[in-house]
Amino acid sequence: MKLIIIKDLKIITAFLTRIPVKIDIKDYNEIARKMWLFPFIGWLIGIITGLIGLLFFQFIPNLIVGFLVLGFLIYITGAHHLDGLFDFGDGIMVHGSPEKKIKVMHDVAIGAGGMALGFIVLSLTGISISFLNQRLIIYLITAEVGAKFAMVLVCSFGKSVQTKMAEPFLRLNKFKHAMLSYFLSIILISSSALLLNILNEINVLQINPDIITGLEGFSYSEIPILIIIFSVLTSLSGLLMIIISKKHFNGITGDCLGALNEITRMLLLLSFMLVENLSIL
Repeated sequence: MKLIIIKDLKIITAFLTRIPVKIDIKDYNEIARKMWLFPFIGWLIGIITGLIGLLFFQFIPNLIVGFLVLGFLIYITGAHHLDGLFDFGDGIMVHGSPEKKIKVMHDVAIGAGGMALGFIVLSLTGISISFLNQRLIIYLITAEVGAKFAMVLVCSFGKSVQTKMAEPFLRLNKFKHAMLSYFLSIILISSSALLLNILNEINVLQINPDIITGLEGFSYSEIPILIIIFSVLTSLSGLLMIIISKKHFNGITGDCLGALNEITRMLLLLSFMLVENLSIL
């Protein structure tokens, strides 16, 4: 059982990131069956990216760090989802039938719609990160876990338009997979937030909190607020994607899922920036 889970994690790591893992992926069906584990890879991405951002914040102005961290997120994921965001933007801006819109999404050229949506999402993401230096790691973990869970959610409830990329993911994922993925997400986020808080309180790393920022977690009383924000925004993001995709494309495509990853991450990070400024968390 342990070896099977390790193999599953290697498969989805190879699919979602540029992290070198020695495994061959035979087809999308193999990945789709393990999709409920996507949040674990989001957790891993959040930790790696958070630690890099933590280092940058000590030497580089915050606003620049926000976009450097965003650049690393794009790099470590191979711009896989970013491509979907641009294509999705082009698709929803084109007038015509769903078939015409899907054809435009498959065009290698990026149009005005894709550029506009990409600019908005990426700008808000980078700016949000630059304001989250106090709790950078846990916020990045939550945003990445949320981005991955949103894809599982949409694949569990959405309708496929039978595109090669998305079809197996929507066919093989049901309500039970969304629930498994949700509980996995809650465990990953809660345990990470609490662990960071404990490490910060006992100062196990013997660091000066006035100099090194970004390692703060959440107390028992604060974690429910974080989970509520996570749950509401991922559900809202997924629901809107299902509605918009049905209207424009008659269902979900692979580009829709890629765009959902980028948009959900942005929404979560933007909300964290707002609640921090309002001192809610």
